[in-house]
Amino acid sequence: MSSWFDLPDNGFAIVYGVDHAATRKATYSSVSVYLDETLDIGVASADSADFAESPHTANPYLPGERAADKFYVWQVRRDCTGYSNCLEAKSLESACEKKVAADAPVRIAFRAYAEPATRVGPADAELIYDRVIVFTPR
Repeated sequence: MSSWFDLPDNGFAIVYGVDHAATRKATYSSVSVYLDETLDIGVASADSADFAESPHTANPYLPGERAADKFYVWQVRRDCTGYSNCLEAKSLESACEKKVAADAPVRIAFRAYAEPATRVGPADAELIYDRVIVFTPR
């Protein structure tokens, strides 16, 4: 799981990694956006099914790489209007009783569940870790 980070309205984060389901190292993998320090309020997520629907998000970053479809690259923004493959880091006030500030710090969580061969979670040492890069204006 990433550290908490600030995400101003005109900033964004890039989340990227291996789609562990596509590599058959897991049956399910995901990236989730949290705004609450208790991690009670997940406000957006993308998972293996979403990655499969958009299998070429890493192609611009890995030109000519045959296995580029095994990777994903998504954005995290406060407002995803006009952006594809984007997760919105904004409060879902109608979905939860707790109010979260519009500019609340953001945290990203990555998951990979159930390796098909063992039926338990894949060993961390056998995974390439997902990453977050945060871009904020000066």
